[in-house]
Amino acid sequence: MIVTIHYTTTIPSEAVATPIVGTGYNGGRKSELEVTVDLAAIGSGALTVRTRTWGETREYKAADVVDVAGKPSWYKALVAGATPVKTARLEVKDSNLIATWVSVAGATHAVRLFVAGGNPLISPSPDIDGEFLVAFRPDGSGWEYKLTGEHDGFPSHKIIVGPHIPLDHDCVAEGQTPASLLPPSEFSVDTGWRAV
Repeated sequence: MIVTIHYTTTIPSEAVATPIVGTGYNGGRKSELEVTVDLAAIGSGALTVRTRTWGETREYKAADVVDVAGKPSWYKALVAGATPVKTARLEVKDSNLIATWVSVAGATHAVRLFVAGGNPLISPSPDIDGEFLVAFRPDGSGWEYKLTGEHDGFPSHKIIVGPHIPLDHDCVAEGQTPASLLPPSEFSVDTGWRAV
C-alpha cells in the first residue's frame, strides 16, 4: 500500500498588507511538500519526495493593494492590472522545507514534515513555521496513521494523508493575523490513531 502525504501552507487572500509603509505582498500558496510512503517497504527507502517547493513572492505598491469588504484588515485584493515591483522565490533548503524519514516508537513508518521559511523580499522576516510527524502502524486488518505537531496561526496549513484531511487550519476562520508568524507556534495537533 502506497500512501500520499500532501502538506501546503497558503495565504487565502490575493494580497497581504504589511506594516512596512508603501508595500503589499501576494497571497496564495507559499510552500508545498508531497511525499509517498510505501507501507510494504522497510526503512527510509519507503519514502519518496515528489514535490518540495516555495511559491513566488511578489511585492506591490500600496496603491495596488486594496481592502476586501468583510475581511480582516490584512486581507487584501489587488487592483486590476497591478504589476509587482519586485519578485523572488525562497531557495529550497533542508533548513526551511523538508520531509525526512524518522523512527517513532510504536510505528513501523514515520515521516517528519518541516517548514520554516520567511519572505525572501524582507530581511529579516518572521518564518512560516510548522513541524509534524505522520506515523503509520498495522492494525491487524489494515493500517492506521497518526498526525502530531505544531504550527503558526498564520497562514493556513493543510495536510492530506491518503483520502483523509487530518489538518485543515483556516487562518481567517481562526482569527489569526500575520503577527502570528512570530514565535511561538499557536496551534498543535494530535489526531490519535485513525484508519488509513
